[in-house]
Amino acid sequence: MKRFALLALLVAAGMAGFVLSRQGGWLFGQDPSQPRFEGPTEVVWPEAELWSLERKSIKVRNGGGAPLIINRIRSTCGCLGFQLQAKDAWSRAEEITIPAGASVELMVALEVRAVPGTALRHVIDFATNDPSMPNGRVEAVVKKVLASVLITPDDVSFGQVRVGAEAEREVTIVDGAVKPRQIATVENSHAEWVQTTLVSTEHQPFYREGERVGTIIGRLRVRGRAQRVGGHTAELKLFLEGDAKPRGLVTVHAIGYEPVQLSPAYVALPIRTSQGPRWEVRSRVKAHEADLESVTLVGEPPAGMDVTLTALNGRLWEVQVAVRDPAALATSLDESAPAEVVVKLRAVIGGQEVELPLRVALEQLKEGTPP
Repeated sequence: MKRFALLALLVAAGMAGFVLSRQGGWLFGQDPSQPRFEGPTEVVWPEAELWSLERKSIKVRNGGGAPLIINRIRSTCGCLGFQLQAKDAWSRAEEITIPAGASVELMVALEVRAVPGTALRHVIDFATNDPSMPNGRVEAVVKKVLASVLITPDDVSFGQVRVGAEAEREVTIVDGAVKPRQIATVENSHAEWVQTTLVSTEHQPFYREGERVGTIIGRLRVRGRAQRVGGHTAELKLFLEGDAKPRGLVTVHAIGYEPVQLSPAYVALPIRTSQGPRWEVRSRVKAHEADLESVTLVGEPPAGMDVTLTALNGRLWEVQVAVRDPAALATSLDESAPAEVVVKLRAVIGGQEVELPLRVALEQLKEGTPP
């Protein structure tokens, strides 16, 4: 009887040593001088939207006394395996080395592609030089896949649009739910330059890379009218019936331009340099749609100022404004008004004349000296 009790005690102690070795301790099982993998076997997302790219970090520790090597990393389709951070970016890891007693942060990333309402499970298999675990596995689990909305394209860029002109694009709205829903409304952040029209369409399947990913529930016609020279932006939020939060977002961009532009249209003199004030500045007249027939000066510049126009090519002219005699220019200006001269230019393009005023702000005229 005593022999049986002693045998049972030894077996129990051996099992405890094995369990402790797997949980970070060591009794009889593993040589502490060997590497030891310590990390999760499962990464869980309670919910995730269809077509989203989900990421979650995990910590893996080497609880042994020699460097731990993780390699031969393989994952199922849709899972990006283990990712390591290099500077500000994460990239897929092919081999990971963890010094003895050290830890490393890994990112588990997966693309959510499954029937809404179901669970999704991906597997990452790998090999290690841990004698007690030559082969490891981490499972990435989404417990519930939520239906989502795909908008393609979700970024509408009109590029350059002439001021006052319109551009138009159409986006497709796809619902990933098993039972397709209805579009309720579109919220527009900048209706002053973007208009939208929902175009009803028969429900039909939508495929991406040969895979059916949802049902087309409508199309959105987006029209933009440039209001001014420069950048325009807007956001369009898509709401489905019964939803309080938006299910999709479209960003819209455009750059407004005039057929002929003067840039810069406002300059200041003198320009301060390390060698002293410089009384000369340049601007440019640029045509976007056709060659410039001519660029001329309207009237004469005030005394002490010279304006020179030079054609660089068919669509680009250079305007040089130079103050040769600041004192004379100061005398010719009305001292009760701000010291500013408006140089009037006239460009001819396509038989039409375009007036281009160039404003020149002036300082220290009486104290200034010509270059």
